[in-house]
Amino acid sequence: MTPTPQEIITKLLPTLIESAHYARQVQSRIQPLSEKSGASNIFAAALSDADLSIQTHVELALLAHFPSIPFYGEEWESSCNTKYLGGKFFIEGEPYLVTLDPIDGTRLYLDGQKDYQIILTVVSREAFEAVIVLFPCYGEYVYALRKQGAFRAKFDTPLDQASPWKLVNPPDEIYVSSELSEFIPKLQQQFSAVYSSSDYSKAKSVPYLNSLLSNRISGAITASTQVIDGAALAFIGQEMGYLVQTEGKPGFAKPGDYPNLLLPGLIVGKNREVIERIQKSCKIS
Repeated sequence: MTPTPQEIITKLLPTLIESAHYARQVQSRIQPLSEKSGASNIFAAALSDADLSIQTHVELALLAHFPSIPFYGEEWESSCNTKYLGGKFFIEGEPYLVTLDPIDGTRLYLDGQKDYQIILTVVSREAFEAVIVLFPCYGEYVYALRKQGAFRAKFDTPLDQASPWKLVNPPDEIYVSSELSEFIPKLQQQFSAVYSSSDYSKAKSVPYLNSLLSNRISGAITASTQVIDGAALAFIGQEMGYLVQTEGKPGFAKPGDYPNLLLPGLIVGKNREVIERIQKSCKIS
């Protein structure tokens, strides 16, 4: 019998929590590995032993519990388990694909900051089905199930006892992906604060796309977004109550249409007005 998305994340949660404890324990001692070639920015390029170790830990759990489900981990090229998994994209007879960003925000992680996370996603060919995000430095996780809302809890709380987590009056600030930095001057005329990866500093913490999950921003715009990280975070935002738009249409593109798992850019807003202000500034219809 095919497991449900909720059953998948429930079974993998203990492994993810162990991974989160590990990430926090070794953060102060972790050494960076050689940066990935061809990466578009310093965030995409960063790599550490923790990324590889966490991915291996989750792969072992997936092979033990759900060996036929295909799996795409961000560090698949360096994994010893890639050849044993069902595949890196959807395969015949399996409705779901599980993806993992073992350390989303590796650059922050290596620089000793707290706002990194572990993201595990379950997608079908048509839609995002479930996403769980763990925050190692805060001992908390947030998860969402399609059309069932978002939930937040401490690590010692079972999935089915997590509390509903909703959008609640975030400040008039937005996040912009670095590829769209040319629009920042116009956006700054519309919003009280606009952030992008170019604002990154070791000395301070600024909002990123993950700030949707903590009600720290009113919206965001990205040039493109990966299933394994940005789109997964936006999916939880949608289940919290944010509006999401892709290429002028509500919602997300179908994951099954993108074998590289790179989706078109998103606009996210706490309401229609925010989306329209972003569109006006960026001249997007």
